[in-house]
This record gives sequence, C-alpha cells and structure tokens, in this order.
Amino acid sequence: DLADLVVPAVHGLPATDTRASYAVAAVASGAVPPESVARFLYGGWTRDLSAEGVAALLTLLVDTSDRQAAENALGILEQWSEANDASVFRHLQELGLELLRVVSVFEGESAMVGLFRSRLVERLGLSGDEQVRVLFEHLSSMRDLLDHYDLALFDRLAQSEPAVMASRTLDLLLSSDHSAMWLEPGKLLSRLASNGVSEVVGRMVVEQVPIDRWHQLI
Repeated sequence: DLADLVVPAVHGLPATDTRASYAVAAVASGAVPPESVARFLYGGWTRDLSAEGVAALLTLLVDTSDRQAAENALGILEQWSEANDASVFRHLQELGLELLRVVSVFEGESAMVGLFRSRLVERLGLSGDEQVRVLFEHLSSMRDLLDHYDLALFDRLAQSEPAVMASRTLDLLLSSDHSAMWLEPGKLLSRLASNGVSEVVGRMVVEQVPIDRWHQLI
C-alpha cells in the first residue's frame, strides 16, 4: 500500500498548505497513525504554512499518548511562531495551550521542552495570569528537576506578576503533592526574593500560613 508513503513524500517536498492537507488526509483515512506527522518538526518544514495549515497538522497530535510526538508538536508550533507574525499566531492560542497540557502529563521530558514552553507562553498572547497558570500546571505535575528555561520563566513572571506568583508558589510548596521534592533545589522562595518579591511573600506567610507549617517553606 503506497498510502503509508504519503507523509514522508510530503515531508521531502517544499511546504505548502495543499501538501500538508495530503498528510492530514492520509491520517484521516487510517493509512498512517497521527503520530506520523510529528516528523514535520525536522527541517522546520511547517514554517511557511498558514495558521490553518499548521493547525490542521497539530490538531492530529492533541490526543497522542506518545511523548516524543507530543514534544515534536510543541516544537513545530514554536518553530512556526518564530517565523510568523504575533498577531496571526494568537489565533492558535487554544491549540497551543492544549499542546502544553498534553506535554505536561508525561513523566520526564526532553531538554528542549523547557525552551519551547518558555517561548510559547510569551508568543501565545496570554495574559500574565494565564502565563502563570501554564507555568504552575507544569510545576505541579513535574517529576524532574527544574531546568534553566523553567527558572528563567519563573523569574520573568515574578517580576511582572509578583502577587500571583507569590501566592501560587506558597500554595505549591505547602501542598502535599510529591512533586514538591523536585522543586526544592530551585529555591523558589529565594528566587522570588531576588526578584524583589520578598515583602509580598513575607506578608502572605505571616497572614496566611500557620506558624506550625513555616518549616515547609524552608
């Protein structure tokens, strides 16, 4: 059956929306699995597609159970966002948020995901509160140490959204979720202080945290 050659054949040609639609049709027909379109990360193939064209490909991966395919999808969107105007990119906001959620459910992630995440939360046109929500969805589900990109995103949001960052950080550190063990090396309260949020944190601790739980914040 030649149908399973459609996606690699398309990938070997210059990118157009029409050619991308052939790959989508191959998946829709059942000839190839949705994960086959994850290969379009390589070579930056989707950069010249329209918003509709890249969305059609990425929509095939929002339900994937394959971690690599999910990470590739996020990478495809990051590549496309770099090559296209921000006003157009905002039309893909919901799809981008969904892909970020998909990646967050997998245990462990490649070194590139933190980079993709940090760039996309800025390019998606999200409000400050929404960017904080994306970051903390990741922090609350993570099973690995914070990387440079996570910490850089944390610092940026601490400076732009100090009150909500202080509140969400305290809630996270006081939670009983086992993911907190991965957060300790990041010294999140110290990072808040270094970003000028120490007064806000101190007030919240005194007003909202029982004294017998302060040890959880050290």
